[in-house]
Amino acid sequence: ALNRLFSLRKSRIELARIAHNAEVANGTGLGDVVNQYFGGLLVKRRPSSEFKVEKLRIRQKHVYCRIFGRLSTPKILADSRLKKKINAAGMDALNRIGTSDLSELVRISREFAEKSGLLTKKLRHSIDRLGINGSMIMLGNGIFSDKPFKGSDKLEITSDRARLLS
Repeated sequence: ALNRLFSLRKSRIELARIAHNAEVANGTGLGDVVNQYFGGLLVKRRPSSEFKVEKLRIRQKHVYCRIFGRLSTPKILADSRLKKKINAAGMDALNRIGTSDLSELVRISREFAEKSGLLTKKLRHSIDRLGINGSMIMLGNGIFSDKPFKGSDKLEITSDRARLLS
């Protein structure tokens, strides 16, 4: 919107790179902008800053989630010990992704959340109590599943990229 308002004439990729750098500099995330830029369900085997992704072809177009509250992304990203665990668990998970089956991706996500140390006791208990194939929303105080569950909201997986709504 600012690009248009001030006639900056920046390309979509230039704007995305600026937004990504701001996201990282402020500790609010490491890849959300890249996801929004491409849209769809993505696998990133390279740093998000490179804007290189693999789009997965997922037949099921819905996921179900429930948010329990806030989680401090900057606090997590500032913890060097936790980041090492996240990176190790992430490499293991990436090596196992080769499917376009959403249920399998949810299982891999749950294993990643466990091994990385991100999955809180409350979220683990919620998933187990509901008896669902579910995992933690990254990074968030919430859970998601490929199947509906009590208290969940239905969301659509779309290949649309983020855009200005007018």
